[in-house]
Amino acid sequence: LVTTTQKPITFSSTLDEGSNYTIFTYDTLNNTKSMVVKDNLEQPTDTTSRLRLANLIFNRTALPNVDIYSIKLKRNIFSNVATTSVTDFVPYQSGLADTLFVRATGTTTNLAQLNNFLPTQRRSYTIVYRGNYPTTSGTLARSLTQFVNF
Repeated sequence: LVTTTQKPITFSSTLDEGSNYTIFTYDTLNNTKSMVVKDNLEQPTDTTSRLRLANLIFNRTALPNVDIYSIKLKRNIFSNVATTSVTDFVPYQSGLADTLFVRATGTTTNLAQLNNFLPTQRRSYTIVYRGNYPTTSGTLARSLTQFVNF
């Protein structure tokens, strides 16, 4: 569109037939980057769900890696995840309303949080740490969001 401020994104990837992929876009409107990640989706046969993290936070200078801490489990679910990295899916307890915190690796300072994360059994979720790192309010604020893969 003539009024669009984001430049079109073009990428070339070899995609395997019968596989699923997620295309992440990140950075800024005038410098948008993309990442194609193959989704290793395995539906659990028990009552758990599966969870992965995409660390796509933006800053003009390097940022520390992050941990994702679960209030209910009282431990890190993910540790030492670098910026522009996407983890593999890991099993996660379903039916458990939880609050997840993003923390710089090895610290207890909460940078962002996801309240009332309530995964459904046998589903896969991606949580994304995104936004402008120094911004703590508004539409560009750093945040932790979720989406269902299936």
